[in-house]
Amino acid sequence: MLFNTIGSTNPPSDITNAKLWYTGGTSSFDPTIATLVNTFVAPWATNYTFAGNFTGLQHGDNYFWITYDIPLAATSGNFVDAEWVNFGYRIIRTGTSGTIGTSVINVGSGTGFVVGAAISGTGIPGGSTISAVGATTITISSVLTASPPSVNAVLTSTPTVQTLPGNREIDVIYCIPQYFVGTSWLGYNTNDYIAQVIMAGNPTAPPGINNSLNSVGPNAGGCFGGPCPFSTHPPDYELFPAVPGKTAAITADGLTVYPISLKVGTYCCANYIAAFIDFNKDGDFTDLGERIAQSGSLSNGQTYATTFVVPITATTGTTRMRVREVWIQPNIDPCNAATYGETEDYVITILPTCGVPGWRTWLGFTDDWDNPSNWCGGVPTLADNARLPGSGGPGYTRPVIKTGVFATTRKLRVEPNDTLYIKAWTNSTLTVADSMYIQGNTSMVKVSSTLIDTAQVFNGLLLPSNSLTPLKNSGKARSFWVFTQAELLARGLVAGDAITDVLLHLNRLVTNSQSYRNVTIKYYYTTPAFVFVPGVGSVIPPVVTVGATIHTTAN
Repeated sequence: MLFNTIGSTNPPSDITNAKLWYTGGTSSFDPTIATLVNTFVAPWATNYTFAGNFTGLQHGDNYFWITYDIPLAATSGNFVDAEWVNFGYRIIRTGTSGTIGTSVINVGSGTGFVVGAAISGTGIPGGSTISAVGATTITISSVLTASPPSVNAVLTSTPTVQTLPGNREIDVIYCIPQYFVGTSWLGYNTNDYIAQVIMAGNPTAPPGINNSLNSVGPNAGGCFGGPCPFSTHPPDYELFPAVPGKTAAITADGLTVYPISLKVGTYCCANYIAAFIDFNKDGDFTDLGERIAQSGSLSNGQTYATTFVVPITATTGTTRMRVREVWIQPNIDPCNAATYGETEDYVITILPTCGVPGWRTWLGFTDDWDNPSNWCGGVPTLADNARLPGSGGPGYTRPVIKTGVFATTRKLRVEPNDTLYIKAWTNSTLTVADSMYIQGNTSMVKVSSTLIDTAQVFNGLLLPSNSLTPLKNSGKARSFWVFTQAELLARGLVAGDAITDVLLHLNRLVTNSQSYRNVTIKYYYTTPAFVFVPGVGSVIPPVVTVGATIHTTAN
């Protein structure tokens, strides 16, 4: 497989290794169970190739993944990307034979060989290709000069899709403040901690932050007999995921006033609390205007409320908001060590102004059409105009109408170098009430309507027991696999789909020299009301439509 780092900001300083992983037919990536195929060191050449012996491809879709090792010295805010250039594979046959002076090689089985593929081996002249493929032979474009003990055929192809939209930003590394004692005082009877954070973001974006239950685990001693609603010591710190109630979107217009309120814990007095936003995303909270809140001395359970605006110079995209509670510190530092208190970090999305009056503009922080934070002005309705601008802030991603999303707009304008993807096979639609304008040959609306192994069905809940294996080593056995309409619909099929393949995985538990005899596998449709009862006395389902025989052996 041939890749490059096109789209990356500075690969020599930001990438040390590229790794190729394989997850079989699974379309999700988990490095703890994925197979590492190969590692390429210093992959910032024009192209880099993952080479090596790899077997085990499955029937249907197979999933490969590229990951990069990012050094600590990498530049935060830079982007890394990869582009798939082409794909080559080898077919190797050992123990082959042929006659010197002829061009036919006996390979036992022609499966896998492709006409036009380059071929090599003992006695095969350089530059030879495969001219024809038979059931048990191949014919090459030259004559043999020796009888080859092996044949190695190489096929290189160009994939249909060479790169995916978007890239990955190298995140900023923030300091984690140290507390010498933390939230505890007198065995968790009175405590310095952040009791509540409330910040209202844009009304059309995620509903803002309202966080008062922020425990990451039990604390020693408990709080009056129950778990403490604040982080453990050490580190007296939490970074919350960007989920509803713990994230917000704000606009860099220098005008909109955003309220924020901060509540302290149960210690009697001299409690101070502050909030910061890294507006320029440089990894600190010390730039002018980044302290958005600083309380005076508060008693137990008091709230400090204030407002702030986002400067028009703020960097759009995701950034960090930090809230700190510190005992007896009127001017809280975002990073310095302290004796008592707690720190909480939140993910904040900074949006640009729309720029085009009357149009809702796609911002492209993620690829989800239905995510309000991806739109300036909110997700379009039938009364709104929507524009896809072709570019945006760092990490701009093109929109995808995903599973179960029924997207609407009055007018749709796809500007140059942009694409709207519609996954039509997953019950997704786009309704344009007025008109659609696709500007130029570098923009398009792509409707994917073919179901390609994404609704792979197995045996549902009706797996045969060990005593009813489909193929036994002796005696007779009969098994049924039943797929209900509900199971097929749950796997992604929709009305009008045609089932063209049923994939059965058979694993022989006992190995011997005898082959299975009188084996027949066939399929047919039964009535919707039929209920299958597994067991030796199971009843054959009533046949509605007889399908073809899939496999049979004569003896």
